[in-house]
Amino acid sequence: NQLFPLLISIVRTTQLHKFFDMLLDMIRPYATCFDDSIVQLIEALVERVRAELDSLANSGEKKYIMINKCWNVLRAISENTTLISKYYNEIETTMLPLFEYMEDPKNIEFDDDILLAITSFMKIRKTVSDNLWVLYPHLPKFYQKYKGMLANLLQTLNCYMVYGKERLANNQPDLEVLVDIGVNALFSEHASLRESIHSEGAILLQIILQVFEPNCIQFGVPKIIENVVNRINQGVNSNNLMARLQGVLISAVANNPTLALEGLERTGYTSAFLDTIKKRTSIFGHIYERKLLVIGLSTLVVQPSVLENIPNEVPPLMEVIINVLQEQKNKETKVTKAQKKAIYRDAESSDDESDDDDDDDDVFDDDDHMGGRGDDLSDTEEGSFDQVDEKDAKIMLSDIISPLKEADEYHFFKQVLQNLQAKYQPLLQEVVGKLSPEKQKGLKEVLISQRITVSGNGESRYTVRPIARARRFAKK
Repeated sequence: NQLFPLLISIVRTTQLHKFFDMLLDMIRPYATCFDDSIVQLIEALVERVRAELDSLANSGEKKYIMINKCWNVLRAISENTTLISKYYNEIETTMLPLFEYMEDPKNIEFDDDILLAITSFMKIRKTVSDNLWVLYPHLPKFYQKYKGMLANLLQTLNCYMVYGKERLANNQPDLEVLVDIGVNALFSEHASLRESIHSEGAILLQIILQVFEPNCIQFGVPKIIENVVNRINQGVNSNNLMARLQGVLISAVANNPTLALEGLERTGYTSAFLDTIKKRTSIFGHIYERKLLVIGLSTLVVQPSVLENIPNEVPPLMEVIINVLQEQKNKETKVTKAQKKAIYRDAESSDDESDDDDDDDDVFDDDDHMGGRGDDLSDTEEGSFDQVDEKDAKIMLSDIISPLKEADEYHFFKQVLQNLQAKYQPLLQEVVGKLSPEKQKGLKEVLISQRITVSGNGESRYTVRPIARARRFAKK
């Protein structure tokens, strides 16, 4: 095709901004048409960016529009699954000259573009290449450049942790750097984004504690707890930030309950931590946070130190777990009813209906269908977040990549009850006996529920279902 060589030659010299917009519009729908010419296009874009940088350095001007236009196209390529799957090695190698500017990000304005590009690479390929590991040591420089603000760096670090877990787990100095970045962000004094940055730091610490095994991160648990408690003691004005900070402590309990409880005792925060969980449960408004709360508390209530030293705390904590699980099931039911109406409206207007869809209809007859793994349901709630912070909170929590999002909190809780029944049966009977008849009914509903993957309307969703119905669907 003679068109692509012509377009590539124009990239190197044109001053027309709209040319790059046109090129951008071609990438998504016609990506497969480029074939290996996509590498030549990237090469031309990289050369143009470097030429523009040289020109700016010589003139002293700060006109970055051509650089931004080139990066818009480069990012579209880096986010294209088809192109990355087929030409990744060539694409990465060709873009390396731009990635090398990470060595000193103070001198460039496209550092965010670099972060977004390499994050896309990792998300699409589910791994970290050797070249991306070479870039890893430079990531803290971005944090320093922006005076403690993480922003897009949070997603990049998240991907390195998840897709490069094995390598990082065997390198304590790198893990120490991650912990330090999260801790330092908790105390950022940024004038206008102070609490938002603190939330980013808390989320980073949560991810660290959820991704890495206890033996890998045990060195950092005391430091994390001490600093989170110090930040809380400084005063927290927003429910949003308080939920993030408490989420770090809950993640620590889930990761290493012994060290976490020791840390809470050492800081004198155990009682305040438990009171916050019991009295301010509503601040945990996102499905991810509610799942974390259930798994963390379920881990907590079976600890010998809790059962033996503060057994009076077990019944109210168990009630919190039951309330959250029952509430989550109800929330998913509420969302489902609206979704079902939309699905049925679409079905009635479709000309492709058939009698073969009965099984799917049975699935959607169930009232407990939600928006997918890790989807945010806080828009169905009132007062869970501060209005100013809610949008940012939803984005940050929904973007998290964590093994926690794949967990079945209902199954986890049932395992806890089985452990209690085996080792502390009298205490379990006492706990259940103290529940109101309504809560006992709620407990029974929770015990016959689990998360399963269901398909319908062209999507797969991870949702709560009664076990009995799930088996009935399986038999069909």
